[in-house]
Amino acid sequence: EKQFLVDAKNCSLIEKNDSVKADDENFYEIPKWTSADGFALRESFVSKIGVVYQESVLDKPLSVRENLENRAGLYGFSKKVIDEKIKHLEQILEMTEFMDRPISKLSGGQKRRADIARALIHNPKILILDEPTTGLDPQTRQTLWAVVEKFRIEQKMTVLLTTHYM
Repeated sequence: EKQFLVDAKNCSLIEKNDSVKADDENFYEIPKWTSADGFALRESFVSKIGVVYQESVLDKPLSVRENLENRAGLYGFSKKVIDEKIKHLEQILEMTEFMDRPISKLSGGQKRRADIARALIHNPKILILDEPTTGLDPQTRQTLWAVVEKFRIEQKMTVLLTTHYM
């Protein structure tokens, strides 16, 4: 029997009883094999994780706003809630000037802020960041760290991070 345990700020990802916990909240039990396709992931687990990949996964022809609306829609939020979430992220990530610009027309720092907004749109319990500040200027890097720290404290979010900047 294999067990894998990661403890980062009191977040035990896989416990001995085959469950995933964050802040002592048991929110997912690892399913048994269901088909040749592998595990059947439950929505309750997936909806509690936000990921910022090293490379952007935003739709390049769409605007920042359209990308965030689409992402929030996947979680079943109402139009009113989506608009409120986007407005909040737009303000704290300082994205007002480029919200309606296509992703393909953004600078690296602007894309990174949009990527982080996408990962935070549903208030995840766990945020995974893979080299989120690579190539960013120091001011943008500081803004991103401040926003992540704010969410970590206010939302009691666990942050898993890989970075060269310490």
